[in-house]
Amino acid sequence: MLIPHEIAGQSDDCHACYSTANASHRRASERYLDLACRQFPVLGNAIRNHGNRSLCEYLDLIQPSDIRPLQPIEDLLAVAEDYARSLLGETIARRLATDLERSPMILTANHHGIAYFAQDFQGNLIFSLNRKGEGTDLRTVPVFACGTVPLDNLTYPLGMLCYQALETGLDSIPNKIPIFSNKMRRQMVSSAKPFKMDMIHRAKKRLRKMIRDRILPVSVEPSIIALLEKEYARSDVLDLPTYSQQSVVMNHALWNRIFKAPKRFPDLVVLELEKVAMALLEKDLRDHNSLAHCVMFDPELRRNVFTNLDGSRACWQTSALLRRLHADDTAGNWKDMPCSCGTMLFWGLDARGRRVPLYLETDSGNAALLRGIDDRGNVLEMPFSIDAILEALSSNTILPSVFTSLLVISLARGVTCVGGYFQCEYLPSMQAGLVKALNDTGGYDDAARKVSMVPTAVYLSGMIAVMHRWQNGGLVPAGPLEMIAGGGLDEADIRRMQSMSVKDAHMCALSETIQDFPPAVKQLCSGSWRDDVAEDNASLLSGRIVLK
Repeated sequence: MLIPHEIAGQSDDCHACYSTANASHRRASERYLDLACRQFPVLGNAIRNHGNRSLCEYLDLIQPSDIRPLQPIEDLLAVAEDYARSLLGETIARRLATDLERSPMILTANHHGIAYFAQDFQGNLIFSLNRKGEGTDLRTVPVFACGTVPLDNLTYPLGMLCYQALETGLDSIPNKIPIFSNKMRRQMVSSAKPFKMDMIHRAKKRLRKMIRDRILPVSVEPSIIALLEKEYARSDVLDLPTYSQQSVVMNHALWNRIFKAPKRFPDLVVLELEKVAMALLEKDLRDHNSLAHCVMFDPELRRNVFTNLDGSRACWQTSALLRRLHADDTAGNWKDMPCSCGTMLFWGLDARGRRVPLYLETDSGNAALLRGIDDRGNVLEMPFSIDAILEALSSNTILPSVFTSLLVISLARGVTCVGGYFQCEYLPSMQAGLVKALNDTGGYDDAARKVSMVPTAVYLSGMIAVMHRWQNGGLVPAGPLEMIAGGGLDEADIRRMQSMSVKDAHMCALSETIQDFPPAVKQLCSGSWRDDVAEDNASLLSGRIVLK
């Protein structure tokens, strides 16, 4: 059996999908998949090595490691159980803790919010496929989703996504049905206030107008109205104090609605990654032997970590952070300050719930201060001390960065975090930089050895198994609304998904994978690439996918 690191290893072979022979006769979707393999080596390697395996066979290769981690997992089990209990009840919470103890593996590829984005939702679905059937008694699908994203990001936590349309073309899908006001679009999911009944009423009016204007077909109305009235409008959902908490409950409710017999399938438990990390930090920062405490408060180790991970994806860019912080001095206008600079250990949150990059300043005596400047030129600062950090986390004025969250969940406690083609590049990079910093500092040999053994390149996202028939016969990804409107998934659908090949699942996801291409690469696609992919998939994948 392959170990997790081998599943997503780097490849020097760019031709991971198809032979280049007779390239001019290949379909557009085949050329685009080849382009995706070149652009995302993790994806290309998975297809080259495992493209002909069924999804179930591939999932069987993804197993948690049996390493002895640097810190015990019991703290994480307790945090996850308490978190789930408060929102989903005792039974599901207990099942989650039991499953994580037996199989310490979670999906971390998603953004938090109510999941209508097809690639996120179907990632959950595919992750669940080997948790049902002979040989397993896992009863939950654990997902830790990133909450430090704005409400209007690609996955659209601002409302619903519908992969159907009438008189508009494929360029219009997924169509957006807003729940929140557009004024809230730049707020972080982590800090967003809950949706209320008046927002639900506005969403229903917006939906009916989209149907009258022939943007959406009338066939979608009953299932969406039922969701709004029977799930969104539940008193126990409306009474929750944050959108992040509402999302936990709603994702579970939405999941149950896509199955014809939901009790026969494992429960989806989507928790916010940062909320789990925050609870772990409450313990770790007061434990002088914990990895997080050492990284943050051993000055030499902290300097080595900041140096080794400077410029790494999902970490920080020191020079850009300094230019941003001193924009008034260098550019004469704070509006010109850099935006894509990452953050050091934590994100700040301004009064509007928007994230602010933070830079850690230290003086010659190693006193430290977290400082940042928001997009209105206001300066945020706080002492970098245990008490100040815990107080700021409690008051929701800072949030753990991706690095800090994965530090306490994965690298310290050995949990296998299953991710997409981006995570399978940046998490191993974080691991390598941290291991080098531990070795360079001295006195951390055992920590370096144990952190180096944690599986960090386990790839799953980027695949889709359920499609929807477009009005011209082409195939597009199905989101949960299409699955519900299509009558839901049954045992036969699940068996077909389990037998679907890894390569075919990537073909189904092409219309969403291409969205991740850098602009220069995306220009290599034709102006009609969406239509080409939909048409080609209808021909290439006929009889091999689930249709809803």
